[in-house]
Amino acid sequence: MNGPVAPDWRQWSPRLKRIAVAQPSRRTRRVVGVLIGAFWAAFLMARLFFRGTVGLADETDGHRYLCQRGLQAVLPSDNVRLYWHIYTTYNTHTWYGETCGTYRGDETKYASSHEAVLWLGQQLNGLFGMPGAFDLRTLAIVYALVIGVAIGLTFALLPGNLLVRLVITVGIGLVYTESVVAVYFVSPYAEPTVWCGFALLLPALLWFWKAPEISWPRLALVVGISFFTIAAKTQAVGYLPAILFALLWKRSPLSDSRHTAQALRRRATGLMAAARGRGRSIVAGALLVTAVGGYVGTGGNLTVYSQLNVYEMVFTTLLPAGHDPAADLRWMGADPALAYASGTSVVSGDGASYDPRLLTFSRDVSQVTVLRFVAAHPLRLVPLTQYGLRALGHWRPAYLGNYTDTPAHPGLQQECRDCFYYYLFTPARKAPFWFGVLLLLTLLGGLWIRNVGFIPAPNRVMGKVAVFFVLATFGEFWTVQLTQGVGDEVKHHVFTLLPMMLCVPSFIGCLLLGRRVPDGASDDTSDSAATGTGDGDEDNLATAPIPAAAGL
Repeated sequence: MNGPVAPDWRQWSPRLKRIAVAQPSRRTRRVVGVLIGAFWAAFLMARLFFRGTVGLADETDGHRYLCQRGLQAVLPSDNVRLYWHIYTTYNTHTWYGETCGTYRGDETKYASSHEAVLWLGQQLNGLFGMPGAFDLRTLAIVYALVIGVAIGLTFALLPGNLLVRLVITVGIGLVYTESVVAVYFVSPYAEPTVWCGFALLLPALLWFWKAPEISWPRLALVVGISFFTIAAKTQAVGYLPAILFALLWKRSPLSDSRHTAQALRRRATGLMAAARGRGRSIVAGALLVTAVGGYVGTGGNLTVYSQLNVYEMVFTTLLPAGHDPAADLRWMGADPALAYASGTSVVSGDGASYDPRLLTFSRDVSQVTVLRFVAAHPLRLVPLTQYGLRALGHWRPAYLGNYTDTPAHPGLQQECRDCFYYYLFTPARKAPFWFGVLLLLTLLGGLWIRNVGFIPAPNRVMGKVAVFFVLATFGEFWTVQLTQGVGDEVKHHVFTLLPMMLCVPSFIGCLLLGRRVPDGASDDTSDSAATGTGDGDEDNLATAPIPAAAGL
């Protein structure tokens, strides 16, 4: 009796291998990119909602965003501790200055691009069938869809074969589903707006870098996403140096090195085009700096928050790191009698919060004063580095719960549904020196793939990705350390952890794309790479007789 014939996997194995290592066509990139994006959007929603919602409890920081929109959390009682559990549903409510402190014109109001996201969440709340006037789970669905779109676009724009793109995008997807990042998606905080902006920034940069020339539409996309990301939360300004470097790290290579009259004319035309492109990048960078400076100076970091940050930097961070607090205060132009408050925070009972002399201190000592002090005392960078690395080792704050208020979950309980990078970084969390090793290896890998001659030209864009994440990590680390010090540094350094985790898939990408290709073979035979239509790296020239690795 004849039964069903079992599939012969030995015949399928070579076929699957050929598909995995073959260069995907443009149509394949689009189709698989859509599938990859849909998978990660669904996966993120599942890890947030399956078997109970998880998120991040509010320490009243999120309340400042929502009360200015006339929203109040639905709580079981008035004396509930907000930071023990997450409360997802909000109803409309009329707030007054003494209980909200965020009326228009009040300098305690948060000015943030996150407000646009909250508005969108309110409009979609009924469409998604969520209770109340607003529910944080509506935002989580929106965030998940944006992250899925970003990862799908990244897959389509990355260099390499199907398998390499899958490996890199899996590493990126695991960053955004990691517990230290994902819990923010069900919260009123602005951090997930930053996550979404940063996720979209990567495909925007790939699209910009891989174009044959620098154009205003691509520059506008990068600048627009960058400003939206930084305007969501002032701490994200640490990404600005890396973004500016990315805008300028783009050259228009010359297509002919011969000395004929026609070749020289083409060379002169290329030089003029390169000069115009570089000028556009400089103008775009200047506009971004101006916009960010205006946001930080007028809306994103107003007086009350600046004064709190300066207090934390001076009394909680810099004075304890020295040996003579009175002399340090005297150098800053402050009253040395306030030295008794060294080592205290703004909420400490024995601090200077209620000292009348603090009014004069707040008037005379600013963030610029703090930066000048650090520049004049460079040895203070040593303890600042130690403080920051210690905070990275703590990974996430322990004073905020992740579960809804149910008998099954006690207050302050933390979830770990996806802790891939938490466990991967276990050696670094115990010995933070390894964080620096990761950044150094990623930096060297990025520079190496950009300069080694035998690496196919389209693969070189991965080097820019790796260096960008390293610079973003470094810039964010020192932004936190020089503006807020040890004041709630564990929570603030989540902005540092995001690009640091992304260094892992980018480093792996450099290793996979940096291999030597046999003579006569090409590592990128897609239609766009072969014709030079712009889908390859800018160094990929179909007619170039000179090596593509002639420079960065």
